[in-house]
Amino acid sequence: MTEGSGFIERSNGMRMIEVSADLYNRDLKSTNLEIEGLVEKNVVLPDQYSIDFGGQYREMKSAFDSLGFAFILSIILVYMVFAVQFESLWHPLTITIMFTVPLALTGALASLFFSSYTLSVLSIISMIMLVGIIGEGAGILVPFAVVVIGGLIFLTFLTLLVVPAIYFLIDCFGDLLRKGFAGFKKE
Repeated sequence: MTEGSGFIERSNGMRMIEVSADLYNRDLKSTNLEIEGLVEKNVVLPDQYSIDFGGQYREMKSAFDSLGFAFILSIILVYMVFAVQFESLWHPLTITIMFTVPLALTGALASLFFSSYTLSVLSIISMIMLVGIIGEGAGILVPFAVVVIGGLIFLTFLTLLVVPAIYFLIDCFGDLLRKGFAGFKKE
């Protein structure tokens, strides 16, 4: 330990002492929560004194709050895009696509857990991006799916109706040709 400075620092007109530390192989949140718990349990302050935890932890909490809002906003915006695209708030495709968001987020959180990474600013930004990719992917896949499914449905009906008719016409044309060539050979 080293001795502190020889002057008094002030913040908002109040005397202040700053205590800081560098982390080694620990994440900021769990370290700060552990220190807060130890201080609350072991430190008794006179009435006029207080302890304020700030610095990077406060900034991290503020960033998480902002990113949480951005995440919720991204989900709402993707839903609104689908509602406009399908011209309905309750269109089955809109609801179905939105149910894929929690599934993707479950996978994202599981991958963080199994890779021993913590929920961080970068991982939350990645989750916001994931919601956008789901929306973009669905926006691309829905027209693709409509075309493929529509094509297959019509193909099924047309195969049942048109193919037998074409077969019948080709068979009749073949009979006419055979009769025509048969008469041509006799002459």
